This record gives sequence, structure tokens and C-alpha cells, in this order.
Amino acid sequence: MTTRKKGRKDDGPDGDDQRLHGMRETDTSVDEILESDKKIADFTARMLNAEEDATLAMDQGRINQASLRMTIAKHFQSKIDTELRIVYAEKTVNSKKFVKDIGVT
Repeated sequence: MTTRKKGRKDDGPDGDDQRLHGMRETDTSVDEILESDKKIADFTARMLNAEEDATLAMDQGRINQASLRMTIAKHFQSKIDTELRIVYAEKTVNSKKFVKDIGVT
């Protein structure tokens, strides 16, 4: 294992490696991750329930009800996609901030 030399240009006044300092500031909190996962799980469960209701309605010959349920299922899929895009965008912004903080260009 190699050790870092002290006094490097990326050392802070206290001798800590400043490249790691940005990570502490940009880490996503566990609560934020869990909240996002809970939303996606909730949307997925609702979508699957709507699809199941649509299948049952088709089996019973209730085409209008089946169509309505599939529309609802598509709505939840779009909410899942939107939530995933938001999470990705937030992570991208945090990554860019981290790269800027450590001085990598």
C-alpha cells in the first residue's frame, strides 16, 4: 500500500486531502434516496394493480373499464419515468458539482 506525501498542492490547511472534501458536501442523504425509492415503489405497485384490474375487466368483457385501467397504468408508468429522470438529473448535477469542487476539468 502506498501512502500520500504530505504537503501536496491539494492538501488543505489541516493536511486533509481536499479532493475528498467535495464528496462530503454532495453526498445524497439516505432519507432522500429512500424517499425517491418509496415513490417509485408506490407508483409501480399502483401501475401493477391498474394493469391487473384491466386484465380482469377484459376477461369479464368490460372493455371501457379495461381501457380506463390501462390509461391509469400508463399514467403511473409516466410518473415512474419522470421520477427516475429527476433522480438522474439531481445525481448529474451533484456529480458536476463534485468534479468542479475537486478541480478536475
